[in-house]
Amino acid sequence: MARNVAVQVLRGVKANMPALADGEFAFAEDTGELFVGFFGGKVMVARMAVPIQDSAGNPLTSTAGALDINIKSNTDTPLPVSGTVAVSNFPATQPVSGTVAVSGTTQTTQVGGASGLVGDTQAKGVQGTIALMVQEFKDSGRVIKAFTAQFTAAATEAMVTLTPVSDGVVGTTGTSFPVSAGKRFRIEALLLTCFNVTAAIHACQVNLRMSSTGAVTTASPIIATVATTTAAATIGLASSQAQTFADGIELSGTMQFGISEIGIALAGQTVVLVGYEY
Repeated sequence: MARNVAVQVLRGVKANMPALADGEFAFAEDTGELFVGFFGGKVMVARMAVPIQDSAGNPLTSTAGALDINIKSNTDTPLPVSGTVAVSNFPATQPVSGTVAVSGTTQTTQVGGASGLVGDTQAKGVQGTIALMVQEFKDSGRVIKAFTAQFTAAATEAMVTLTPVSDGVVGTTGTSFPVSAGKRFRIEALLLTCFNVTAAIHACQVNLRMSSTGAVTTASPIIATVATTTAAATIGLASSQAQTFADGIELSGTMQFGISEIGIALAGQTVVLVGYEY
């Protein structure tokens, strides 16, 4: 294409660029940037492809070197950026050196559920600290407990001496039992049987009592009760009653519980309290 006139704009080293009138163009030959005057200042409107240079304005060679990073504001003022990027002829995979600091503790997974992450696992029979599991939390790490006694009913109400059994292990007998510290005792059922050991009608009532201030006595609050009687004065005749609790009665580790009885003064009564501690 023939031309008769070459139209050029102001050009030269960027550092020597003068103030531009509105609409006046200037080209920085050292940086490949094109500016236009705008409201008493200058605005870069284009940047040409130029060799990558270091902070001193020298083109980088094909050997490995350090690339200074300069980020500029809209007023063309370099912003402070710390650090360097290691380069080696721009390979597909760039090595990165240095240390990344992480504050705090990052947990991944922990048996027992202590970390609270979705990936945590809860092993059967292990006491968890949070309820994040498929198994119901009240059933995790639970221990079956039973408290039993064979006694003679008395006309005056008295505490029954019970034998505790925890996961098949017999414990020390007593009339008042504390819930283990930090645990909950979930009562599932209270059962009572009367058995005619003589030709007489047997009758009995047992009361499940609890206390939050010490050992249980016959004056402690009643939280459940069961009563039964045999139908006739026949030796060997028996009668049983059971009271179950659909969602359980839960006692905390600050409470104690026990069973009192009252009835006809004859032998042949059996009481069983069943529950789970977790």
